[in-house]
Amino acid sequence: MNKFLLKVSAVAMLAAGSLSAFAAEVSVGTVNFQKALQETGRGKSAKASLEKEVETRRKEVEKLQGEIQKMNEEFQKKAPVLSEKARLEQGSKIQQKLGQMQEMQQKAQMELQGKEAELTRPIIEGLRALIPELSRKRKLDLVFEASSGVLLFATSQTDITEELIRLYDEKNKK
Repeated sequence: MNKFLLKVSAVAMLAAGSLSAFAAEVSVGTVNFQKALQETGRGKSAKASLEKEVETRRKEVEKLQGEIQKMNEEFQKKAPVLSEKARLEQGSKIQQKLGQMQEMQQKAQMELQGKEAELTRPIIEGLRALIPELSRKRKLDLVFEASSGVLLFATSQTDITEELIRLYDEKNKK
């Protein structure tokens, strides 16, 4: 009910041109979830784990690229003396390898996106769960995610991201 009254009051004051009076009574905080995700201890661990997986996948693709390049070089050297049938077969093998590489890249990208979501989801949920506690502690009336552009009204913004990161890390020590 209080939130409803606050919203109704905001609309009424905006309509009446009393923006500064309302702003003096409302304390607004912002959180940059992307920054918080990247700077919490668990967020850093998730990022390192993901980067390790990306590197592994990158090496697999590079290995396949090397095989394709070697096949292509051999084909280019032998092409003048190969029969038409042999050239078509070699070209087909190279095309199959290229298709295999593209498939590998797409599969890796999808798996990495899934792993990123799996690793970051619990951190985001943990951060979100702490916002009411931190908001009460800081006596904030409203808190918005800053990077989403949803910040509709605030004359004095208070970014609680750093404090949220510290609080999250304190409550989620390894």
